Amino acid sequence: MKKKIVIIASVVMVALIGLAVAGGAHWHGPKSAEDRVDFIKSKITRKLDLDESQTAVLDRIAQDVLAEHDEMQIRRDAFRERFFDLMQQDNVTSEELTRLFEEKKPDMDRLMALAATHIAEFHSILTPQQRTTLVTELENHRQNCRFARWSTQSQEMEGK
Repeated sequence: MKKKIVIIASVVMVALIGLAVAGGAHWHGPKSAEDRVDFIKSKITRKLDLDESQTAVLDRIAQDVLAEHDEMQIRRDAFRERFFDLMQQDNVTSEELTRLFEEKKPDMDRLMALAATHIAEFHSILTPQQRTTLVTELENHRQNCRFARWSTQSQEMEGK
């Protein structure tokens, strides 16, 4: 059970980091990274009924996420530029693409390590009741995502 909670808490923190890092093109909520992080923080704080000390930890984690966002944005833009340069060539080899993707791996490893550190820290400050609520909220979110994905796929198939 504890392992399941840690995994689910990991998903929440990865989502927090991912939303902060994402460009937001398909995000219908707040547009800036700061706004997205604030939105997610307020939702977590409200749903889990965090106390003042827990909120302070979440705020510090959010600041770390935002700091990483700025660095990752620069690296992501450089990666995209090199990718588009390759795509504009007359010929591109799988070796060239693999090399480019391999260059991206350290960024992803660093992001996952950061997420793991923050998820473990956040998990450690939650009460058993908050962990139960977190699991319930994550299950609800997963079900909604499945339904949304299934609904979208069904609509696409009907349109063809």
